[in-house]
Amino acid sequence: MKKPWMILPVAIIVLAVLYLGYDLVKPMLTSPCESIFQQTAVSLKSDLEIVESKGALFIGREKIQDLAERAQMAALNLKTCCILSESGKLNAEEFLECKGDVERYQRQMENIAQQVDAAQQARQAGDEALAAQKMKAINQILANLESSAQKIEHHAQQLQVAQQTAKIDAEGQKSSGEKEGTGAKTAVKAGRINLLAAENGGQVLVASSDAWIRAIDGDEKKFSFDYKMTPEAVLAFRDERLATFDTFCMLIVETSRDNIAEFELFTGNESSTGAFESIGKFKTHNANLVKTPYQEFTFPAVTAKYLKVCVLSAHGKSKIPYAREFQLWGRLK
Repeated sequence: MKKPWMILPVAIIVLAVLYLGYDLVKPMLTSPCESIFQQTAVSLKSDLEIVESKGALFIGREKIQDLAERAQMAALNLKTCCILSESGKLNAEEFLECKGDVERYQRQMENIAQQVDAAQQARQAGDEALAAQKMKAINQILANLESSAQKIEHHAQQLQVAQQTAKIDAEGQKSSGEKEGTGAKTAVKAGRINLLAAENGGQVLVASSDAWIRAIDGDEKKFSFDYKMTPEAVLAFRDERLATFDTFCMLIVETSRDNIAEFELFTGNESSTGAFESIGKFKTHNANLVKTPYQEFTFPAVTAKYLKVCVLSAHGKSKIPYAREFQLWGRLK
């Protein structure tokens, strides 16, 4: 029989072995793409924490929030690249380009964290000349970060199209009533375009506020609607031509009580202020569907000159729902 004083050391050794064994196996239990995402997110978060704690005076809270959102977007985009690469929809060269863009963004974030730290130390030491020098460097890095972020966002949009290759079977979908966003891939065929994109001729004709212009300008930054009235707008396509469409998309990249929860779509042919018929009411997922962040809502194909979007509610009690970018996939007549 083992002596009692020997049991504790043996138990500690066994626990240590089990812990080390799990620590070695743990990376194998996580998918490569998830590991890449976590490593990137942790690295960016570390630099952001320095900027958040020391950079408010030099950068401003609003810009710091923008950096945080862009950092999340960069990490998610790299994960998407990895997933597409593993599924064969992205070749090795394209994946390396994607990886290089995000790594460049990481280096710039690390650099700005260092400059913010140095600027604060200079300010505390009373060296205003050095603080001004560091501030100049910070502004230059911010400009570089903006350029890098725009490149990543543009690439993210290209990846979105790459994901939108599977044909959606619209049969069985409800022709009216409430439908829930599935996050399924959009059917993109020859001639199909995002009809709402400003670059494709999409335009806002009637709106509850100017904020609606930001819903189709290609910039995926978050914006808010006017709280004084129900957010709604009438949108038209290039030269107010007829178009046939069956898929509406809404970008949601995070869980938030301010996200749009329910909305209704209408079509019209008379005029921008004429009669409209409801396509149906739709509900969003209050989450980032990583593979398809543009949540997609399909319906039987319709042909019309105008699309009316009416926001009905947010996921929380907020009276000012937030949104990012909207899309409508179809063909011009």
